[in-house]
Amino acid sequence: MRPSEYSKTNQQAKLKRSDINYLHAMTQGYTLITVAHPDATSGENRGVQTKRGKMAKKKKREVDRRPGYKYRLRCRWEEEVIRLIDEEKMNYTEVAKLIQEKEGTSVASYTISRWYREGKGDH
Repeated sequence: MRPSEYSKTNQQAKLKRSDINYLHAMTQGYTLITVAHPDATSGENRGVQTKRGKMAKKKKREVDRRPGYKYRLRCRWEEEVIRLIDEEKMNYTEVAKLIQEKEGTSVASYTISRWYREGKGDH
């Protein structure tokens, strides 16, 4: 909860008894759990919130970003891309979305079209 006096120029504002009373009234007396220690400084609280936000946004699957990862991605998908386009009649955008769902990394539809053309031998 931010203090009522918190602003861009007053980020060190502390909670007042009236802020706590308001929170108590709004939560109808329920017991609340704090993420950071109640006596934490604003800097400590910001650090806790940053870590919590990063954990909440963390992807379920880590994406391979080592050098050459796009080449390895192409090697894994090139034959499947040709099959999806020729047999399943998917367009480049649909194939790109499928790869993004499966791999967790985006591939441009133009890249898919290039993989398809080069894989078919139509340079």
